[in-house]
Amino acid sequence: MPPLKLVKNTSTYEDTTQIFNKQSIAKIAKLLSAVTSNQGSGYRAQIKGYNVAGKTGTAEMVVNGSYNKKGAKRTFFTGFVPVKKPKYIMAVRLDYPKKCYTSWNPNLRSKCEGSNSATIVFKEAMVHILTNDTSIKLSMKN
Repeated sequence: MPPLKLVKNTSTYEDTTQIFNKQSIAKIAKLLSAVTSNQGSGYRAQIKGYNVAGKTGTAEMVVNGSYNKKGAKRTFFTGFVPVKKPKYIMAVRLDYPKKCYTSWNPNLRSKCEGSNSATIVFKEAMVHILTNDTSIKLSMKN
């Protein structure tokens, strides 16, 4: 488990400890890549040519000390690319999401959840990152 850093090329403590065995990591990555399959809740995070894995989430927000049942939502998607030997991980959190879609039709509006709001933001941002990174080869999965 390496120490986290926010600035590239800064010195960090280099001693690392393996937390999970490789078989467990492969199983978790497989499960998280199923989330972004056509049958998964995070299918909107798919990026043509890349293997994406991640997890969606939706929660009612706490407003004035209690959960808001009238639509105050916080949506999430955390994903990584590529699935094997990940280079990028991104977490998206949206409070009070405004644009939420249902199905593959962007004209159909739906209640906001991580699967139809945060995944879209993840995809748009990650496409920009991947477009500018020539070191990652397309996986040609999608």
